[in-house]
Amino acid sequence: MSSSQPHILLTLEGVRALEDRERELTRAITEATEEREVVRRRLAAAREFMPQEGTFSAIPMQPALVVAEAALTGGNVRAFLRPKPASRRSRKSRRKKTTRGSAQTWPSTILQILKSADKGLAHAGIMSELMKTDFVKKVKWTDRRYYTAIARLRKKGHVEQHGSLFYLPEVAARLAKEGPLPTKDLMQPARHSNRVATPDIVRRILLEHREGLIGGDIMGRVCAAEDAPESVQKFPHFVYTTLGNMIRRGDVIKDGRLYRLAPQQEDGPATAAAGPS
Repeated sequence: MSSSQPHILLTLEGVRALEDRERELTRAITEATEEREVVRRRLAAAREFMPQEGTFSAIPMQPALVVAEAALTGGNVRAFLRPKPASRRSRKSRRKKTTRGSAQTWPSTILQILKSADKGLAHAGIMSELMKTDFVKKVKWTDRRYYTAIARLRKKGHVEQHGSLFYLPEVAARLAKEGPLPTKDLMQPARHSNRVATPDIVRRILLEHREGLIGGDIMGRVCAAEDAPESVQKFPHFVYTTLGNMIRRGDVIKDGRLYRLAPQQEDGPATAAAGPS
């Protein structure tokens, strides 16, 4: 039987040569396909930032060319458009500059208060005077800042503590020559002859400030109250315990950083019967 296809006789070496050629072509096709995909992705990224026909580019032409070049060479296109954050050193230097430019700090303000008092003051007395300063009105009050400032002043020897009172060293030395150095506020017995429960004082303060107050403001006002309990005078942070108890009882609500009286408490009786703080 005859066949229209010519007979091609291949030797063993010829077959092996064809197999090698097939592998080379397969490898070349695979590499070309992968390269084409890379080119497509880079080209799509470049077109995203290049000017469109009849419009202007959203970025200047020179940066646009740089972005396109980065895209075609496999660079990070977004990195060219993302604003570079300030270095840690520059941020730190700016913070130092701001601090130095400030006329007052927590320690310096406390020292001014003790110097003006010319006697020993307890925490409550210092806080009461702090609340009257323009400095506290401009900065955020936190217990941590206050107590940290006191601790630093004591560590550096700028302030001495005798009992519950804090003195400037020179004031303490002068008063010690005149007689026994007071270690507690001598005005406390007179001030607390008619003491009122802390929740009642908080309620009274919040009635005067229906818009709400932050915890630090409430604490300072409670400590400055003439009828505040002696325990609050010694440990002002107990005011936060009172606020927490009043929130759980439904007498006070907290909105963000502000504490307000609950609506039913604004015209209701005082919370004295609710129990101690």
